[in-house]
Amino acid sequence: MNIKTFEMPIVDVFTITGRGTVITGTVAYGSIALGDMIRIGDQEYACTGIEQFVNRTGRPAVVGENVGLLLRGAEKDEIMKWRGTNATSEVPFGSQEDDSAQDQGSTAKES
Repeated sequence: MNIKTFEMPIVDVFTITGRGTVITGTVAYGSIALGDMIRIGDQEYACTGIEQFVNRTGRPAVVGENVGLLLRGAEKDEIMKWRGTNATSEVPFGSQEDDSAQDQGSTAKES
């Protein structure tokens, strides 16, 4: 199975009343989209909002962009202790059929 990875050092954490907890930083590797799961420490949170600081909202965040990510179920105090570490994500994509076809193709080439 293919894995899409994402890393972003957490620069700041704040709460938006009525919305939830937001982490900010610059995407260092990969990309993140709405609905993707983000690992911070030993917990995972759903990304329910993305705000790029270049007049783009809701689109996937990519390398080099300064972003704010709204996290479902995250508490500011819990996230603050991870400030300065990386928020990460490993999201499977592609079907298992695609993966098995790729595996068969690579086996055939090795023969």
